[in-house]
Amino acid sequence: KKSRKREEIATNQREQNTRKDRDMKSGEKERLLFDLCDRYDPLKYADSKALLCKLVSDRSPFIRSLLAKLAANYRDDIMHDILMNLADDCNSLVRVEVADSLSVYEDDATYQQLMHMAHDPYYLVRGYAIYGVGVTGNTCERKEKSLALIRDRLPRERLNFNRLSCYQALYLLGETDELQHMLALYPA
Repeated sequence: KKSRKREEIATNQREQNTRKDRDMKSGEKERLLFDLCDRYDPLKYADSKALLCKLVSDRSPFIRSLLAKLAANYRDDIMHDILMNLADDCNSLVRVEVADSLSVYEDDATYQQLMHMAHDPYYLVRGYAIYGVGVTGNTCERKEKSLALIRDRLPRERLNFNRLSCYQALYLLGETDELQHMLALYPA
């Protein structure tokens, strides 16, 4: 019985060591994400896609926010899906990066997600999402809906960052009169 117990313990330890070898340490994850953010490297990105998909559920909000930031540099279906999965993250920093990165995608799902995020409780998420609506909403089908959302949000936003985001979005949507309001936010 004792030898059998020792064998089980040894097997469990080998399995744990193997798992540890497979799992990257937090510093290694950060280094990989920083490298991919700082230098466009399509080969390294291609080799890392499976790992990047796993990082969506990483415990660290910092890792998830770096992943969202990375999605603006490598625009493909995988990164788009990663952003859509992170859009409702419980951490506001992650959602801020998602809203910022989504503005480089122009599909309908992205546009709808940005419209939803424009009502986020955290002001930075709203600001980046509203700006993203201005960037992605400048099509015949989306323009009126985008203008309506931004005009609805503008009087509700008290912080200059969000007001500026609204004015920038309106300007991007062709409302050139809003440039005057945008400049008024800056002291002379």
